[in-house]
Amino acid sequence: MIVIRREESHDIAEIRAVHLAAFPGPTEARLVDALRDAGRLVVSLIAERAGHIVGHIAFSPLTIVGCT
Repeated sequence: MIVIRREESHDIAEIRAVHLAAFPGPTEARLVDALRDAGRLVVSLIAERAGHIVGHIAFSPLTIVGCT
C-alpha cells in the first residue's frame, strides 16, 4: 500500500535520494532543496511504501510576465 502525506523535516534526505535516482543529474534535487530553504514550497507531498519514500511532488508559486 502507498501512503500519500505531507513532507516532514526528517524526510528531506530521502526525498533528495529519490530525486537523485529519478533524474540524470543533481539539478532537480538542488532546485527542490533551494525552494524548501527559501520557504517557497507551497505543497510538498511524498508517496511512502513500506516506510520508504518512493515519490515526491511539490508546488511552488510562479509568476508569468508578459501574459495578458
